[in-house]
Amino acid sequence: MSDAVLTVENVCHGYASGGFELRVTRLALHPGEIAGLIGPNGAGKSTLLRIAAGVLRPRSGQVMLGGNLLARMERREVAKRLGYLPQEIAAQFDFRVEELVGLGRFPHVSGFAALSRKDREIVDRSIRQTELENLRERPLSQLSGGERKRAFLASVLAQEPEILLLDEPTVALDIHHQVRFFRLLRELARKGLAVAVVTHEVNLAALFADRIVLMRNGTYLAEGTPRQVLTEDAIRNLYGTDILLHRHPQSGLPIVLPTQVEPEEAR
Repeated sequence: MSDAVLTVENVCHGYASGGFELRVTRLALHPGEIAGLIGPNGAGKSTLLRIAAGVLRPRSGQVMLGGNLLARMERREVAKRLGYLPQEIAAQFDFRVEELVGLGRFPHVSGFAALSRKDREIVDRSIRQTELENLRERPLSQLSGGERKRAFLASVLAQEPEILLLDEPTVALDIHHQVRFFRLLRELARKGLAVAVVTHEVNLAALFADRIVLMRNGTYLAEGTPRQVLTEDAIRNLYGTDILLHRHPQSGLPIVLPTQVEPEEAR
């Protein structure tokens, strides 16, 4: 596998309120790979992604982007190489979809120059990739939660980054758009992007991710391919005993189902 394009090394971080501490020895992202970060609420997945994106400074440890220390890089240079989509985004202005996606090109634009023809082509492509063609003139205030999520994703794609860090990107999306989104990630990875995605959609991560990182209480429980780490013991260790592990009928990859809470005839 190619050398890592982003590494998080010996990171330790906690909050003043106490009760939680993140400890990660090493997370490495490689071109052409999708890494899925899975774990229950409070496992530290989003905190780890914020540190990897340079949004949060850890108490100790470092993040390397290529051969450079991320903390010492200018944000514009980081934005040319790294795209980060947080779980929650509050828009300060009621942009139209096309305007919002165009903001993703600003790291590549000098000063206040207008978007070039190439920039507009990239904006158009990002809108198509996220299936927003019919909504490009609509303001954010008139979008559903899922449509807004896709609009912000399109803005990140318009950056044309080498690395995508995505925190719960399929929240509020219907099953059609969830699957289409993960297929898009697979397509982008084939073109050489390094992708890390935090998700509670364990089955989609199992089907589309190359590598799975299981986290609980701020630490790694396991890391490897879906077949290696999504075992019955590991899943129950994460989520409890009300979980069944099966195999996808087409791929044979592990899928997770809830146990039946009560017999059907009792309902």
